[in-house]
Amino acid sequence: MRWLLLFLLLSSISFSIISNYSMNAAIDRSGITSISSSINFVDSVDKEVSFCFSGELSGVLVVDKSGLQIPAVTYPSNGFDCVSFVVPYDYARMTFESDGFTSKNGSLWDFHMRMYSSENIRSFNSKLTLSPGSTLQKTNGAVSSTGEALIISWKSQNINASQKLYLAAAYEFARVQDSNILIILAAIIVVAAAAVYFFYLRRRAGSKPFGAEAKKVEAKEPETEEWLERNDIFRTLDEVDKEIVREIARQNGKTTQAKIYLNTHIAKATLSRRLASLENRGIIQKSQKGNRNLITL
Repeated sequence: MRWLLLFLLLSSISFSIISNYSMNAAIDRSGITSISSSINFVDSVDKEVSFCFSGELSGVLVVDKSGLQIPAVTYPSNGFDCVSFVVPYDYARMTFESDGFTSKNGSLWDFHMRMYSSENIRSFNSKLTLSPGSTLQKTNGAVSSTGEALIISWKSQNINASQKLYLAAAYEFARVQDSNILIILAAIIVVAAAAVYFFYLRRRAGSKPFGAEAKKVEAKEPETEEWLERNDIFRTLDEVDKEIVREIARQNGKTTQAKIYLNTHIAKATLSRRLASLENRGIIQKSQKGNRNLITL
């Protein structure tokens, strides 16, 4: 009887071809989650495995222990985005981004991730790092801190294939303390002074207006894309930001985030991050109209 129990125990352990799944995730202030997972396999060379997540994935990359890229296929399945690849030897690292795990209601952010695997997992552990300045409201994980950021951890053992794991947290960003207001005001004044000086130099050089100022001369500048290419600020942008600005210009300086995505095919998570960056630099303006994000130069 003792040997039978030992045999059954060893059989159940060896049946889990994934000995360890370790996931590190981080959320930025715009709600985009970046994920890197290290996966250790046992006796599974050339076996096809898949991992499914409840959010839309972008920028999926799978590599082996040496850093060589492993061909991977991403496909939808019953409301999940799944990544499938063939196990090279005993290790793989999978990275991707998603804005589908977070949602915002007022000042409160919710993080919800459901995931499962095509294979049994012997040991699972995950860490989620919240953006600095976040205050945690609730979670179903364990909480720790690095001093600058909160970290939420989840651990589980002997997970069956297709068994769904659920990771959840609610957080918001702390309000600016009164002691920091003077620092922020001083920074705003410095930035404003620099902007005034910059526009003064640009006007002296005969540059054309950009962003919100372009509306004043819209009727006088029919060759929109031509003056964009000559604009000093536009020239400093990388090719992804340039393509976004060109698309807005093609729509007479006003369009929606959805149309930009349809016409440029830039990944949704990347597009959201790029638009937030362009807005912070004063190149575009974003506004909400119903469920649509309006983008204006």
